[in-house]
Amino acid sequence: MLRFTIGYFAFFLGLFVFNLFTEDWYRWYGALDYLSSIVFLCGIPTVCALAVTVTLNHRRPRKLFDPDAGHHVAPFFRGFLAAMLAVVISIPIVVFGDNHVGDVVLLGFASMVATGSVVFFATPRKPGHCIGCGYDLRCSLDTGRCPECGSTISKLMSANE
Repeated sequence: MLRFTIGYFAFFLGLFVFNLFTEDWYRWYGALDYLSSIVFLCGIPTVCALAVTVTLNHRRPRKLFDPDAGHHVAPFFRGFLAAMLAVVISIPIVVFGDNHVGDVVLLGFASMVATGSVVFFATPRKPGHCIGCGYDLRCSLDTGRCPECGSTISKLMSANE
């Protein structure tokens, strides 16, 4: 989940840095407001996304967040994709809801919806199956290894239970 969160935060931090170089923020807000802007524009959506990710993964574990599944780069890019989707969702929400609720709340809501949709459609982990290849291991416990990919069953079964 750490790689997913880093990918999510990296997208919002990249948007923030891009905004710093394209507009004259120092003249408008001053140097001390940079930290509060990073917290509100990068930290709040990332924390909301992390809360949704932890909740959905606890409810039904996903192969994407399993360290034994062999996914090293995919969680980062899924987090990056979720952040992009959050920005796309937040644009109309902020435009139409700006008079009623603050931008940070709307951005947090959009990040929760986007992250929920990305995590919801991730492949769930099946109990009793190999994490690497998906082979049904319930009848192959005596061999000690997955017959398809060769991973050790004790490590995989402990992660599945």
